[in-house]
Amino acid sequence: MLPEEIKLLELKYTGKTFAAMQPAELFQSAKETLLRIHVITGWVMPPNELTEILADEFIKKLLESYPNVTAAEVTHAFRSGGHNVKEWGKSLNISIIDEVMLPYLAKRFEASKYEEQTKKIEYKPDLEQIEREYQAFLKTPLAKKLGCTNK
Repeated sequence: MLPEEIKLLELKYTGKTFAAMQPAELFQSAKETLLRIHVITGWVMPPNELTEILADEFIKKLLESYPNVTAAEVTHAFRSGGHNVKEWGKSLNISIIDEVMLPYLAKRFEASKYEEQTKKIEYKPDLEQIEREYQAFLKTPLAKKLGCTNK
């Protein structure tokens, strides 16, 4: 696995996803993520009265489009993939978030798929359970009819 793929998987398991957050926690996380995006992109933060509206719309976007993503992933996506956006503009445009997040999620999907393929499935039979079931079977009419006996 490449270092970038390892990083994506680490971020995937870092912190709560937006869907798992309580409303107050989601609001705080969204505001912090917005500030980080503004620092990374150079966008100018709107005046205070618009910050609440921006945060509210950002939360709606996160919950509608990216509920299973963490705040650390959004920040990483902008830090690592933001250079692919041709025109940032002066202010945050909610639709530009997709330009950064969709390629990130495609990479994350591939890393997750690889992760699933490489997991080793260990089969450890429960010998005690097998023995109990076998002994129970020996007591059935079918076992007697088949001539199975406990030897």
